Amino acid sequence: IVGNELYQRNVSAALGRKLMPGESVLQSAFPPVALAEWQGYYDRALRGEHFSIVVRTRFAQQPRYIEYHFNPITTTDGIPGGVTVFGRDITVAQQAEEQLRESESRHRVVAELMSDYVYAATVYRDGRAQTDWISGAFERITGYTPDEVRQLPGGFASRLVTEDLAGLLEQQPRLFDGEAIIVEYRIRNRAGEIRWLRDAL
Repeated sequence: IVGNELYQRNVSAALGRKLMPGESVLQSAFPPVALAEWQGYYDRALRGEHFSIVVRTRFAQQPRYIEYHFNPITTTDGIPGGVTVFGRDITVAQQAEEQLRESESRHRVVAELMSDYVYAATVYRDGRAQTDWISGAFERITGYTPDEVRQLPGGFASRLVTEDLAGLLEQQPRLFDGEAIIVEYRIRNRAGEIRWLRDAL
C-alpha cells in the first residue's frame, strides 16, 4: 500500500529496477525460497501474531542486517486485514557483535592452551563477584571443574581462606577506579589442601 523512500530504494536495488506503484513484492523477480519465506511472515501476521525477525539481505553493493517488526492491521471488528512491517538497519551492531564473538572465541582458545588459569568475572561494588568463565587449567590447580566452581554455594569465594578473602574485598574499590592490581591469596582445593594463587586483575 505504502512504503517510505528508504523502503522503495532498497527494494528497487534488490529487484534491479524501480518498484512499480501497486506492484506486489511477492512476485517472481525474487528467488522462490525468499518469496515463500516472506509469504510465511505475512501469513503469521495475518493470523494476529506480533513478531520480529533479523534478516541478512543484500541491498546495493554490500550485505545488510535488517530487523523487521511485523504487526497485523485489524479491522473495526478485530479481524486482521493487513500487515505493517517496520525495518531497521542493525548492520553495525550485528557486525560488532560478531566480531566480539570471534574475538572471545580466539581468546578462549589461547587461554585453554596456557598452563596458568584465566577467568572472567563480574565484580559488584557491594563486594559480590560472579564467575562468568574459567579456563580448564583451573581444574588442575583446584580440583574443581569450571561448572562446579560456578555451582559452589557462595561461589569461588567460599574456597578462600577467610582472612585472605577480607583482604581481597579491601582491594576491590581500586578496580572500580580503573587501577590494575596484583593480589595473592590462599584457597582450599577439593582435597582441602591450601594452594597459593596470584591474580593480575
